[in-house]
Amino acid sequence: MTAFQIALLAGTATVSAGLQWAISSRLHRKRLERACARHAEAQETSIRFMQQAKKQIAQLQQELATARQQTTRLTRAQEREAARDVLRQSMDESPPARPLRPVDGFADTLPSLQFPADSLLGTH
Repeated sequence: MTAFQIALLAGTATVSAGLQWAISSRLHRKRLERACARHAEAQETSIRFMQQAKKQIAQLQQELATARQQTTRLTRAQEREAARDVLRQSMDESPPARPLRPVDGFADTLPSLQFPADSLLGTH
C-alpha cells in the first residue's frame, strides 16, 4: 500500500465516521426533542389534574362544612322539639299545682302559711 492509498483510506474513514456521527447525533437529538415534548405534555396534564383535584377538594370541603352546619342545626332543632314534647307531655299528665279557679269563686286573699310572719320580720 502506498502512502496515497493510506491517506485516501484514512480520509474516507474520517469522513465516514464524521458522517455517521452527524447522522446519529441528529437522530438522537430528534428522539430527545420528542421525549422532552412528551414529558412537557405529561407535566402540563398532571398540573391540570392537580389543579382540578385541588378545586374539587375545596368544593367538597365547603359542602362538608355546610352539611355539618345543617346537621348541627337539625340536631339542635330536633333536641329542642323533643324537649318541648317532653315538657308538654309532663305538663299534660301532671295535675296543676293549684286549682286554676278558686273553689268558691273568690280569689285567695289570705297570707301564705308557708312562711310564718315572724320569720319575715326577723323576730323569733
